[in-house]
Amino acid sequence: MSESVNDRKQQMLSPVDKFNGAILVQGSAHPVLRDNWPAGIDFICGHCNRMVLVVGAADDQLWDIGFECFACKRLSVSPSLPPGMALPFSYVLTPEGRYRIDQTVDMRRVVIVGETAKARRLTEAGHKGATFGQKTEFAQDELDAALLRLWMRQLREILGARYDKLYLSDMLARNSPTPPKHRHGLMVIVESLEYALASFETGAPEVNVRRITEIHVLLTILDRWKHHMLWPKMVEALDGEYEHTIITLAAATFLEDAGNGVVFHENPSGRIPDLLLVVGSQQRVAVEIKAPSVLRDRHSELTIDDAKKIIRSAAKKAGTGRKGQLANTRSAMLVIGGFHLYQSDLDSLEHAARAYLDSAARADLHSHFIAIAILSLGSALELPSAHQDAQRRISGTLSVRIAENFGYNGGLTLCQEPVVPLNRLA
Repeated sequence: MSESVNDRKQQMLSPVDKFNGAILVQGSAHPVLRDNWPAGIDFICGHCNRMVLVVGAADDQLWDIGFECFACKRLSVSPSLPPGMALPFSYVLTPEGRYRIDQTVDMRRVVIVGETAKARRLTEAGHKGATFGQKTEFAQDELDAALLRLWMRQLREILGARYDKLYLSDMLARNSPTPPKHRHGLMVIVESLEYALASFETGAPEVNVRRITEIHVLLTILDRWKHHMLWPKMVEALDGEYEHTIITLAAATFLEDAGNGVVFHENPSGRIPDLLLVVGSQQRVAVEIKAPSVLRDRHSELTIDDAKKIIRSAAKKAGTGRKGQLANTRSAMLVIGGFHLYQSDLDSLEHAARAYLDSAARADLHSHFIAIAILSLGSALELPSAHQDAQRRISGTLSVRIAENFGYNGGLTLCQEPVVPLNRLA
């Protein structure tokens, strides 16, 4: 027996008098749109509370779409894309205007989006490919004292009162009888900026390329997300978990630029992942970020045994059971990030990740894992030759290695190659 309209959950659309967007006009008594989700929702006209406008849709399938009821001729609007919510790589964009629909259209589980929803997401996350755009190198800047002073000022403006607190705390700790073994990453960068600035004034510039490019990368990525609803939380996290935060932001930027829809979890706590990827309607991928301290400030190459230990430890800490951050109840991805890793380190970690996933597949484990990704924030410094008057140029880089799990059986596909933004096609 077929499911009747009365057997499904019903929800009223929001009644409005005007709507500046896409309006689907119900041209007959038939519903405008239909889908077949097991827990689908029937959306009802918000004015007359009588006409069914959409049948069997998911709660994340319609964003900012208006409907004109056949019976009462008045307007109702689907849910608005919530702040922080992402759009999948593939969706149907409906431009502003009126569209008469006489016969029910099968949605085929595709997400339908109005222009206002797309614009809202664009403001929060920027254009796809805006930071990387088919390359994992940030825009180059001329390295001089003015640039370093600019970066220092920008960092102070972003952190606000936290900057002075961190600076004072770091200074007192360094001058105490028992200085800390590990200083706050941001204060290490500030010290390097101050030292470099002083050296420029002597006419013999000396910079710590690792630290200088790190602040370049940080400021570039933060600028990308400055209009996101969780921007204050991102800045706050730099205080408490600097290394984890910058790796998380780098991973989110790379995944967004590759075409995936990235959702940040607010104040991750307990056993929830750092990020969610919106692949499609009702389709999510959990992404957990790990930034092991052993991958910070390395001065020797990793052995293959070191790499295997890092991969196993990260996977264990992520929690792959039913209640873990990467619970086996949905598709998942583990990201392990470091700073200025050697190419041989990346090779070893990628090899160890593949071996770990292959071993898990043979044991019929981790079939919900899509992949393990390895990220490394690095640097590129272009120095003029003796016969050139060119300026020193500096750029941060992001090295990415992805070990796919050939035992994955979740059926979802992620985008892995950054797209070219429209403003770079000219």
